[in-house]
Amino acid sequence: MKNTMLMPATVALLLGLAFSPIIMAEHGPGKGEGSGPKMMHGGGHGPSWKESLTDVQKLKIKKMKVDYLKVKYPIKARMKTIKIDLAVLVTADKPDQRAIDAKIDELLVLKKDLLKAKYAHKIAVRKELKADQQVLFDKHMLNKAKRKKCRGHHP
Repeated sequence: MKNTMLMPATVALLLGLAFSPIIMAEHGPGKGEGSGPKMMHGGGHGPSWKESLTDVQKLKIKKMKVDYLKVKYPIKARMKTIKIDLAVLVTADKPDQRAIDAKIDELLVLKKDLLKAKYAHKIAVRKELKADQQVLFDKHMLNKAKRKKCRGHHP
C-alpha cells in the first residue's frame, strides 16, 4: 500500500525529468562562445571538419541533427524514468529482484538503441562530406575515441 501513496509524487517527478533533457540541451554547458574542443583541449591542431563545411552542408547537417535529437531525447527521458523506477524498486521494503532485473534489461535495450541512433547519425553526416572533409572528420572521430571521457569542468 505504501507504493500507491508514492504514485502522484512519482508521476510529477517523472514528468519534470522527462522534459529536463530538452531544457538542458538548450541551456546546458558547451553552448555559446568560448566553448568547444579548442577551448577545452588547449587549442586546435589544424582545421576542423566543421570549419570546412559549405553553407549547404551546414544546413543539411543541422536538419540531420534535429532528426537525431528527435530520436535521442525520448530515449534519454525513458532512461531517466527507468533509473527512477530502479531506485524505487531497490528501496522498497522487500525489493523484487525479478522486477529490478527486468528494468535493467529495459535500460540496456534503450542504451543500445541510443548508441545505434548516435552512430547512424555520424555515418549519415560523414556521407554528406567531401573526401578531404571526411579525412578531417575521421581524424576527429578517432581522436575523440582515444580521449578519456571526463565529465564536469576541469581547470
